[in-house]
Amino acid sequence: MGSDPPFAFASKAWTSARMKAVELTKVLRQRDPQLVAALNEVRSGIVPARGATSRLFRGLSRHLPALASGVLPTCLYSTNRNVDSENQMALARLPGEAVVMEGKDVSDDSGALETLRKNCPVPASMVLKPGAQVVLLRNVDDTLVNGSRGVVTGFVDKKSTEYHRHQQTSFRIHSKLAEVAEKLFPRVPLVTFDNGRILAVNAAEFSVTAGAGKFAERLQVPLKLAWALTVHKSQGMTISRLEVNLGWGSLTDKTANEGCSFKMNPRPP
Repeated sequence: MGSDPPFAFASKAWTSARMKAVELTKVLRQRDPQLVAALNEVRSGIVPARGATSRLFRGLSRHLPALASGVLPTCLYSTNRNVDSENQMALARLPGEAVVMEGKDVSDDSGALETLRKNCPVPASMVLKPGAQVVLLRNVDDTLVNGSRGVVTGFVDKKSTEYHRHQQTSFRIHSKLAEVAEKLFPRVPLVTFDNGRILAVNAAEFSVTAGAGKFAERLQVPLKLAWALTVHKSQGMTISRLEVNLGWGSLTDKTANEGCSFKMNPRPP
């Protein structure tokens, strides 16, 4: 209704329920006290410009050159708008052949199909070129997982000797969709990953459920452009090299407002 408050906590019922607010303050997933202190300051939104956390971030600032494989560090942004803009501009600068990887959505239920379109990690349609920075969206084995970074080196016909000369990925696809996948993707990307492995990446199946017996599936090559990713979409990924920008106003106190940017390699285990 038009008169309803926009948020549940703004309603009269919420007030009358007399909810008790509980703040969780103990960090359990991190053990490094310096990191815990930095996370708490960032979470609070108050990071003194000349404090220990600011010095920590500035101390991490360094250039990350491309690997021998051609894989560049991934830039993390907060919004899809920034990610899409950077990825599309970088793709447009590449000179090679543009190949459209057109996926297929399958469902008998419109609600499940809409859920799939909103939440599927892989796009329904994507354009790739040789040189495109990509991220893998499916686990292959212990060394290639969701979040593994690579670069497209070309495209191979699945009937060619070149295709069989390279290691291929094989993802589980429902038998009723396997034939569809073969027809949709006669050519697949050849990707060199940051650990040196080269794979012909075949199609995978992505599915969602929306109630009992209601589901939808998408057939698509499990890759995504990865010059940039959102912080949200990168959660759960194992990304080897990141570039993080703490822009103007990210580090501040009551008297100073100094921007800080850094590029970071994850610490070795």
